[in-house]
Amino acid sequence: MATKMKHESSHDEMVKMLKLFEVMRGLQKRHFQAIQQSSGVGGAQIWALEEINRTPGITLGQLARRLALHRSTTTNLVNRLEKMRLVNKHRSTRDQRNVSVEPTPRGVQVLAASPKPSGGLLKHALIDLPPAALRSLKRDLHTVISSMR
Repeated sequence: MATKMKHESSHDEMVKMLKLFEVMRGLQKRHFQAIQQSSGVGGAQIWALEEINRTPGITLGQLARRLALHRSTTTNLVNRLEKMRLVNKHRSTRDQRNVSVEPTPRGVQVLAASPKPSGGLLKHALIDLPPAALRSLKRDLHTVISSMR
């Protein structure tokens, strides 16, 4: 009987956690939708633009690491920003594979007018966590991911 109650309690806690993940996803989605509606630029694109504006001349590889994205995904993001005339790309004269990016004046204006935080609510919330809480969350999420694999 005690085992059954323990299992039900674990199940209830799991359901509560799933609901919390859904709340986080919904909040992030609504925030990025507000960015899209007010600026005409997608949430991921604004986040990339924010990082580019923070470090003009950043390389695509550095930007990919900052965004925790694959290099090809980052390249696609930057290409869309370039088509919208929000950034300029520059190839290194020494190594044509090395591409740096900087915001255009229009890009800076769009970023300034977009709802904050530009990088999204989750990124902002994680930055604001105390270091010990962030380490604990990271450890626990690694455990969950490991059990999913």
